[in-house]
Amino acid sequence: MKRYNPIEIEKKWQDVWEKNQTYKVDFSDHTKPKYYGFSMLPGITGAGIHTGHGRTFQFSDIKVRTKRQQGYNSYSPIGWDSFGLPVENYAIKIGKTPRVAHDEALVNFKNQLKRLGYSYDWSKEISTADPKYYRWTQWIFNQLFEHGLAYQKQSPQWWCETDQTVLANEQVVDGKCWRCGNPVIKKNLKQWFFKITDYADEILEATDDLNWTEMVKTMQKNWIGKSEGSEVEFKIDGHDDIMTVFTTRADTLFGATFVVLAPEHELVKKLVTDETRKKVEEYILQAARKSEIERMNETREKTGVFTGGYAINPVNGENVPIWVADYVLSGYGTGAIMAVPAHDDRDNAFAKKFDIEIREVILPHRIDRNNPPVDGKEQVFRRAVQGIVYDPKTDKYLCVQWKKQPWTAFVVGGVEDQDRGDLIAAATREIREETGYKNIKPIRVLGGPVVSEVPFCLN
Repeated sequence: MKRYNPIEIEKKWQDVWEKNQTYKVDFSDHTKPKYYGFSMLPGITGAGIHTGHGRTFQFSDIKVRTKRQQGYNSYSPIGWDSFGLPVENYAIKIGKTPRVAHDEALVNFKNQLKRLGYSYDWSKEISTADPKYYRWTQWIFNQLFEHGLAYQKQSPQWWCETDQTVLANEQVVDGKCWRCGNPVIKKNLKQWFFKITDYADEILEATDDLNWTEMVKTMQKNWIGKSEGSEVEFKIDGHDDIMTVFTTRADTLFGATFVVLAPEHELVKKLVTDETRKKVEEYILQAARKSEIERMNETREKTGVFTGGYAINPVNGENVPIWVADYVLSGYGTGAIMAVPAHDDRDNAFAKKFDIEIREVILPHRIDRNNPPVDGKEQVFRRAVQGIVYDPKTDKYLCVQWKKQPWTAFVVGGVEDQDRGDLIAAATREIREETGYKNIKPIRVLGGPVVSEVPFCLN
């Protein structure tokens, strides 16, 4: 058997496909169902394609070919992503204008893609740098702008002072510009945005009906990141400015013991005092060198600095300190949060680090696994306390053996009116009532009361 020679066999059939226009699509043919398979347009970022191009484009080509064999009028477009920093950087690298660098590299790109045998319709080849193409992208943008769906706002971007240019996340390596090697910072710049949030509900509702895997659907929903909540206004002590925070739990306002601004927030520079200015400015500079991924890392130690200003909690009139911390992002919500450290892990870690009050306003809900709710029986909800009794003489802990139940447990009981909310008084009373012990010495309170749910009566 003659050994397979890919150069000989593949080139033969690729020539046949090109001569016969095998993959040319007639858009006016309505006798077949239509199928459109599309990968991203290749960007002219070097002298030729790389492995990633081949890996990515094969998937859509397999699907397009399959649909074509199934009787579809199957179309696979091809064109060139010709704008942006990657093309500009390649041109600078080889010392030519972007147009010349682009057009010269295009010849090799096209030859390589044809050699890979993808079933593109080359008769409809496009380039995003062609006026006949980008006139339509400009038309679409104008439509979005006229309908209020394109707008400008300040947004933090990676900025290289040496090259005087913004950088994508991928172009920042260890806090430095990939091209010149100098340190970069996050800088607030005026950027264009599309108001896709107007369609968040519609997209979420449609996601479940898509023929996608559950993993991809979940990723799509998380990317949309819809949060339902409220905007709460905090007046600032001694200032005319109002701080607006977004919260999904407005019911925890009584537990807010401090507020936090993102380092990029416009109010930060207005709130600093002469005593705090230097520390705040140094912290902002440090935060500007971190990526959002670094700042969102839940496991890293929390950092922050006090601005010197105070906000007024709208529900109780208390003055709460205003901090700057990089775990708050300017692009999420309003770039300001009310911190409720008793009921949020990040706020809790921050409060413990800087010795800020932690005030519980929502009781934990406790269900005893040995005595769970029972269908058909009324449930009792009450504030409860649990006593852990230790005998230093015997080095043992006290447990209660319930007469009618097959379990032992620490002493537990309700916080009654007579206790007046005093947990030590409630625990001491319960221990005396259930055990008869009187010589009890309180050591410390661990946590707070809980809402205990049990059946109304025990069999």
